[in-house]
Amino acid sequence: MLGTEVELTKQLKTYLKEENKRIDHIKKFLNLIESQVSRAKGKEEKYFSNPINSYLFIKHLTIEWNHIKTMLSPDLSKIIDKQWLFPSFEDYIGHDCYVIGRAALATEDFYHALMWLQEALDRLDQENNTTLMSKINILNNLTHATSQQGNIEHALALAEEILSIDPGHVEAKKTKIHYESLINNRTLMVEEQEKVDFNTTDDTGSIGNSLKQSSIQYVSMNNKNFQVKNQRPGTNLELRSQQAFEEICRQQHAQLSKKRQATLFCRYRHNNHPYLIFRPVKEEKVLD
Repeated sequence: MLGTEVELTKQLKTYLKEENKRIDHIKKFLNLIESQVSRAKGKEEKYFSNPINSYLFIKHLTIEWNHIKTMLSPDLSKIIDKQWLFPSFEDYIGHDCYVIGRAALATEDFYHALMWLQEALDRLDQENNTTLMSKINILNNLTHATSQQGNIEHALALAEEILSIDPGHVEAKKTKIHYESLINNRTLMVEEQEKVDFNTTDDTGSIGNSLKQSSIQYVSMNNKNFQVKNQRPGTNLELRSQQAFEEICRQQHAQLSKKRQATLFCRYRHNNHPYLIFRPVKEEKVLD
């Protein structure tokens, strides 16, 4: 009996410790929202005219709120959800996406900046009020965002697109030279490493073989046939979990028949839900 009570005491202490962590997290979020509301109250137009304030406000009510919602009891979560109305993804126009993307860029959130700026560019091309200056502004910011995510070839292509619109654009000329230099230096490093590996090993599974593959891939990128990377920020554990999920979704670990595999595909969806605008959910679908 005594042993049971000792174990029960340990379990209750562990529960209370975790519960206090959860409550502290919710309190911090509440204080953050109250502080932002206090600063904006009575001067809403001036406050939200600052793109960074607008971006942080949207971030609090999408990404961070979605995380907090999982900590609440189901009943309380439903009550709060019924009282709030959020804009859908379709409510944003190209300029809105540009403002959010630029604010994300200012906070060095390059992952979301790239997504929003690319969305702004896509929507701008579909809208009737497209102007050359607004497109150049988006391209200029998108160039910086994608380069910070390691897409040097993509950044170079965007700089060239700016120059095709405005051949005298000073900043685009400078960035074009800079990115060309980075690509050339990287190519030289790969070639030098290939020579070293060729002279030291014949193993086809060596580092040299990996570098050759990178060199071949670079030639393809140089012909504009390259894929833009956009690494999601997070801890190593979070990234490993995401990678494991994607491997399963790509059927790298699943044992399915070829007929079954042919009907399976994945896609990202947000279902017009504001919580998922920044972080769409990956959906796996099998067509029967």
